[in-house]
Amino acid sequence: MSKDWRHSHPFLILHNLKGFLYMLIIPLVRGFITAFGGGLRAWLDSAWVDLLVLAFILLGSTLQWYFCVYRFDREGLHACQGLIIRRTYYIPMQKIATLCAIRSFYLRPFGAVHLRADTLAGSQKRNDFSLFVSRAEAERILDLYRRSLPSSGLTRQYRPKSLYVAALAAFSSSSFAGVLFLSTLVSQTGKLLGNEFSERIYGTFERAMQLLAFGLPPAAAAVGYLLLFGWLCAFTVKFIRHKNFCLRRQGDSLHITGGVFTTRAYAVAVEKINYLDIRQSVLSWLLRFCSVHIHAVGYSKHSDDVSSVVPAVRTRDVKKTLNLFFPEFHPDARQIRHNWGALFKFIGDPSWGCLLIPACTLLLRWRLPGWGGFIGWVGFMLCFPAYWFLTVRLIDYFTSGAAREGDRFTLYYSSGYYLHTVVLPRDKIACVCLRQSPIQYFDKRCDLLVFSFSEGKRKHHIRNLDWQETAELFGLETGRTAT
Repeated sequence: MSKDWRHSHPFLILHNLKGFLYMLIIPLVRGFITAFGGGLRAWLDSAWVDLLVLAFILLGSTLQWYFCVYRFDREGLHACQGLIIRRTYYIPMQKIATLCAIRSFYLRPFGAVHLRADTLAGSQKRNDFSLFVSRAEAERILDLYRRSLPSSGLTRQYRPKSLYVAALAAFSSSSFAGVLFLSTLVSQTGKLLGNEFSERIYGTFERAMQLLAFGLPPAAAAVGYLLLFGWLCAFTVKFIRHKNFCLRRQGDSLHITGGVFTTRAYAVAVEKINYLDIRQSVLSWLLRFCSVHIHAVGYSKHSDDVSSVVPAVRTRDVKKTLNLFFPEFHPDARQIRHNWGALFKFIGDPSWGCLLIPACTLLLRWRLPGWGGFIGWVGFMLCFPAYWFLTVRLIDYFTSGAAREGDRFTLYYSSGYYLHTVVLPRDKIACVCLRQSPIQYFDKRCDLLVFSFSEGKRKHHIRNLDWQETAELFGLETGRTAT
């Protein structure tokens, strides 16, 4: 092996062991049959077979590590992997969109860092290439990648206050995501420590709900407190993930770091950014805050990644911040918007939930009077997301639209429970579709669907715009779809 080629970090040996876990079936089955037929003595006499299987597993994992070599230089990433079937990879430096170094808490005792590389040709769910390297090697590779990008201009740096990071975590945390995280944590802990431990947790939770019900049915109080505690868990996880956040722009490259127990460092080429997204929830819209996100290949690809580039900024300061760090993605004021009579187009879908949930709650309370308290509380809790969604659509009704300045488009719309202001370069647009229903056809209105160029399909949907104005804004003919 040439001196330029290097082995990945030895932690890869432990990481590769999971690929051999199926072979543990052999000693488990053999031990069960032997112990059942001849007892403990017979099992001990043939324990060498189990040791032989374990040695084979360790040897296989070690050989996989030994035959995994790489070289990262100014040309790009070269790598060879495989024990029986050899695979050789080459990723040119200029084709790497995002390079990420993750130092998880469980990697720190080993001095290892998980390095990930992504390109435009990669999978939506998996990284194009990943390997484990030492911390010094990760810093060398990140520095080499940063120096390969144009670095003219001043270096600008942004470190948000902890209050702004907490605002991002508060506005974007989901109770249901927190509940899912909490239930997974309890179930996995129960598997490790035994069912008795998990039953004690559930029993303690049940007794606490009986004390804190405050006149509500215990089951209803449990649902409410579980959602509240789930939100607190999601808030804590997101806050820890974005703590110590730092954004630095140097020339045409972005350097993003953050995290407490798990530190993450990203190097992103600005020219590889597909679009910029200024995002608001109802609360952040009322408090005049917003967060800025980018969509770039490999950035925020996994659920535990850092998700923003500006965690929280006041609405009045967002343009000044973007001028410093993202002058290519400056949002423009709306040039086209829907007609004022399109209210039902916006509130039609969420209105069904706002009407049906109270109606079903009253009907169930009438049919099941013994469960009236619980049904009423659950119905009341379900009304929150329904009316929250209606509020988002009402705000969207007053703020949606589109604009164009040269080859840069600005799209104002809502998706789910968030309001979006998306700044999208023309060369990142994959398809533009003007969609009409029969009513919109006679009214000369249309829904604008913009699909952006990315790892997966990204749809931006603006409702009930004028057909002619929209076609002229995007330079389209009178056809239905243009690419």
